[in-house]
Amino acid sequence: MNYEETLGTLRYADRAKKIKNQACINESPQDKMIRELKDENKKLKDMLRKLAAAGGDTINLAELGITNMQELIEDMDENEKIMEDLEKPFEEKLAEAKAKDAATNSTAANPVPALNGSLAE
Repeated sequence: MNYEETLGTLRYADRAKKIKNQACINESPQDKMIRELKDENKKLKDMLRKLAAAGGDTINLAELGITNMQELIEDMDENEKIMEDLEKPFEEKLAEAKAKDAATNSTAANPVPALNGSLAE
């Protein structure tokens, strides 16, 4: 039996045993945002179901950690806009960007005469 080869194998096995792997999900920022919003939606629905099951007609928002109702409404509106934007197809987003760009280019006069096409000779 080869002593050096056995010792090398044991060292390799020891190093391999110490390797720690962390799995991560490969997802786009849009997919991550959608997943987080769906999770938040599920959590809120579960809270409402528990309150309904308890037979309470009124909801004590302070118990749920909600102190500022206006801020909550604004957050919900913002989340809805984000979801709508994320669900738009790429072609629709591209058309909106082109329309916006065309509107800004047609209204703004170019201060540089050479770029306006009217070059005085």
